[in-house]
Amino acid sequence: MIETGQIPLDHGPLSYAAAGDGPAVVFLHQTPRSWDEYRDVLPRLSSSGYRTIAFDTPGFGGSAALTGEPTIERWADAAGRGLDALSIDRAAIVGHHTGGVIAVELDVQRPQRTTDVVLSSTQQAAGGAVNGATQTVHKLLP
Repeated sequence: MIETGQIPLDHGPLSYAAAGDGPAVVFLHQTPRSWDEYRDVLPRLSSSGYRTIAFDTPGFGGSAALTGEPTIERWADAAGRGLDALSIDRAAIVGHHTGGVIAVELDVQRPQRTTDVVLSSTQQAAGGAVNGATQTVHKLLP
C-alpha cells in the first residue's frame, strides 16, 4: 500500500509517496512528471523487503516550487532534506532522466547517505560523465 505525505521545507511542502519497510530505495522522477511515474514500482519493490520512497521534485507534482531559480543542486538539496525529515540515514538512489542528474548531485552533496546510485536514461555532461560519477546498477528484485 502506498502512503503519501508532505514534508515542510523552507520553500514549501515536498511531496512524497512511500511503501514498505527495510533498506531504503529513493526514486527521483524526470521533469515535468511526479512520483506517480513510480506508482507500479513502489509496491513491487517494497514487497521484496525494501522501504521505497519517491519524492516530487520541487515545482512538480504536489511539491512547492523553489523560490528563485531552480537548479539541479537545489533540487538535490531538497531531496537530501527530505531524507533528513524521513530519518533515512542511507539509501539507494534511483533517478530517471532529470531525476538521474539530481541523483548524481545528491550523491556528490551527501556521499555518506547513498549506498548506490542507479541511473536510467540520464544525459551525460561534457567529458562523458555526470559530475565524474560512474553508473552503478545493482539487482534489487529477485
